[in-house]
Amino acid sequence: MAISGAAAASATLSVSGVRAANEQVRVLGQGLSSLLAVAEQIADQVPNSAATPAVPVDAGRGQNVDVSA
Repeated sequence: MAISGAAAASATLSVSGVRAANEQVRVLGQGLSSLLAVAEQIADQVPNSAATPAVPVDAGRGQNVDVSA
């Protein structure tokens, strides 16, 4: 009886350990999904290279900056 009791306790601990690991993976997945959603929102707000002017603009004077000077 003691052996089967120890085996049952070990099996219970193994199952609870697997459940705890699964819960950690689930929470990690939710956090990663949230992080990716925020990164996507930020990426949507950042202009891509096609929308960026080739010549830098001095916003203070509204003029193009001569970068070769």
